[in-house]
Amino acid sequence: MRNEVKIKNVQIGGNHKIVIQSMTNVKTSNHKKTLEQISQLYEVGCELVRVSIENNEDIKSLHEICKKSPIPVIADIQYNYQHALGAIKAGAHKIRINPSYLKENELSVLCKELKETGIAVRVGVNEGSTLKNMTAEMLATLAIKHAKLFQNYGVENIVIAAKTSSVKKTIETNRILYKETAFPIHLGLTEAGIESSGIDKSFAALSGLLIDGIGDTIRVSLSADPVQEIIAAKRILRACEIDKNYINVVSCPTCGRTNIDVLSLALAVENFAKDKAFPLKVAIMGCAVNGIGESRGADVGVCGGKTNSSIFMDGKRIKTVPNDEILQEIINVIKIKISNFNK
Repeated sequence: MRNEVKIKNVQIGGNHKIVIQSMTNVKTSNHKKTLEQISQLYEVGCELVRVSIENNEDIKSLHEICKKSPIPVIADIQYNYQHALGAIKAGAHKIRINPSYLKENELSVLCKELKETGIAVRVGVNEGSTLKNMTAEMLATLAIKHAKLFQNYGVENIVIAAKTSSVKKTIETNRILYKETAFPIHLGLTEAGIESSGIDKSFAALSGLLIDGIGDTIRVSLSADPVQEIIAAKRILRACEIDKNYINVVSCPTCGRTNIDVLSLALAVENFAKDKAFPLKVAIMGCAVNGIGESRGADVGVCGGKTNSSIFMDGKRIKTVPNDEILQEIINVIKIKISNFNK
């Protein structure tokens, strides 16, 4: 089991659920714009947010950001340990730092402050900040070495990360971290790229790790609006059957036997269900070959017929309706299921 780390009111590691995070991409010195973006991220499901700290103006702004943010704020520090100390004093709920940039006396002072305040720290490496041609083993070893530096100074609230833009290396590196340490692991494919290809690569890199129980907090790093990172992370967790608190619409791929407009029905149900946090499976099936079995196995289902189709709920056929009434019946049954959840 991974160690537990508390970040304000959010806990990661142990038996806690995987936490989704992102990073603002506006200047931290502008606390109003930063808070606006944090609010947007929070509205779509972000649970931790990171902000970059480059100068004293950022630190001044950080105080207001931490005070008003609806979610815990992580201060991202790179080269200056004084910025880390300032961020802690300003109320940061966690810091992210690469100790390879710190001198021993600087590390000692920072660790003393972390230990006294109990603030969490994410320690790790990005391949882009290391030597060229790093292997997965080298990346993992370096991240572990850095984390142990903090641990040797008595710091306990440590999250570890070793990030690369390589899908294969991301998988290999995090498997080593999982095997060799008990620190909670921050997962992510760094510099994944623009939204479309970045999501593809992130799915490839993270899904196998998550299914195997590796990863305690994740970020999908995209050259895009940070809101899209949260949406993508939620999609990954749902595809891996980790987050089940949503309406999962399954539909057949269609063939010459298809009797109903599966695509239009599935899109309409997805649109109706997109903001509903209930663990339901809805099956939209075009014919009886797999339709009956799949609909019986779902909470709500339709098995398409030539002019009339069968509606299922909880494994039982409850009615047959004309094909032009399928969508409304499916929505009605979903509403019944949601109503039952709320009782």
